[in-house]
Amino acid sequence: MNWAEFAPGIILIALGLSLLLLVLLGTGRKKTFTVPVINASFPAPSTRGQKIGVGLIGLALSGLGVYLLLIPLQTPNVGLTNITGSPTANATQDTDGFPSVYTTTLTPLPSDVATQLQTLTATFIPTQILSPTPIPNLANGCISSILWTPFEGQSLVTDDLHCWQMLDWGIVSQDGGLLISVAANEKSHGIYRVIPTNTKISFRLRIDRMRTIDSLEPRLLFGVIPLSPTKPADGKYLLLQRESAAEDKVFVKLRDPATSINDEFLPIKYSEGETHKVSFIIENFLMTIYLDNGKVDGSISLPFSERAFWIGYDLPPQTSIQVFLSDFSFEEK
Repeated sequence: MNWAEFAPGIILIALGLSLLLLVLLGTGRKKTFTVPVINASFPAPSTRGQKIGVGLIGLALSGLGVYLLLIPLQTPNVGLTNITGSPTANATQDTDGFPSVYTTTLTPLPSDVATQLQTLTATFIPTQILSPTPIPNLANGCISSILWTPFEGQSLVTDDLHCWQMLDWGIVSQDGGLLISVAANEKSHGIYRVIPTNTKISFRLRIDRMRTIDSLEPRLLFGVIPLSPTKPADGKYLLLQRESAAEDKVFVKLRDPATSINDEFLPIKYSEGETHKVSFIIENFLMTIYLDNGKVDGSISLPFSERAFWIGYDLPPQTSIQVFLSDFSFEEK
């Protein structure tokens, strides 16, 4: 406790009491009165009005003194840890002349304050920051409903991990990729994934089987379709197609309904069992296709701003296909 804090209050109380004593003892016989606190003499009040005035001043000073005495007593002393610093003997000097290394002396907290801090710490539960849950993809054995949408697939369902169950369409996630294996009556199905304005899509394609009879033409389609509304018929595609039973090669074509009603043959033919790399580079309203790192001549116009990447097939009766797509990559540019 610092007694100097109480000195002003004590002085004012003594001065006030002295003035009150002056009023009580002041008579016509006494012309002066000495105030011992400040060692000064004052004329004794001689009239009733003077006595009342001096008495009120004495009361006021005494009250103010009591208030000043109570202030230090009412100020809480929480006993926070005091931190004092002193330069070490081998402290280095900064350019401004002050030492840059200090030792620190800590004064322990009082036991009651330490208990309160422990209680606060025990009841404080920090908010847990959770990292985003990764979206399962083909590499995880999942055709994610968050990424992919089956066209007119109202009959399809998803599992507990939001993975499409598309066995009826012959489309399954397998070995970190996408297996399309269909051999039945006439079918035409596809799935699509929304893509940004500028993106690069690449994957590896292995043709296991593409069979036909007579001149029926089973085909695979990879490309970009418009959204809002979703119209695969207006899409721009790379096609892999069997022309007839007499031709055992798989022809590679381009389809652009905006420029021609007929598909454009490319000077490329594939055979069953081969694996090839396919890449689509989309920049604003143009699409460029690369096959095994070789650029297909020309760029294809994409007049629709909302777009998606399409994987699908058209299968006439008594034809079949089986292909495996792997090493998918979707990179926004």
